[in-house]
Amino acid sequence: MNKQESIEIKSFNFKDDGHIPNNPNYSLLLYKNVLNFQDDMKEIFSQK
Repeated sequence: MNKQESIEIKSFNFKDDGHIPNNPNYSLLLYKNVLNFQDDMKEIFSQK
């Protein structure tokens, strides 16, 4: 995993278009630069 300083979190809100369920109170969060290609994804996502 990358260092905390390099992680960027972006927040997006979308208007209801009637096609995809949306919650006006919760944003979509995009975490950039969290993982890198050397990380074992199965190991990371299976951790409790």
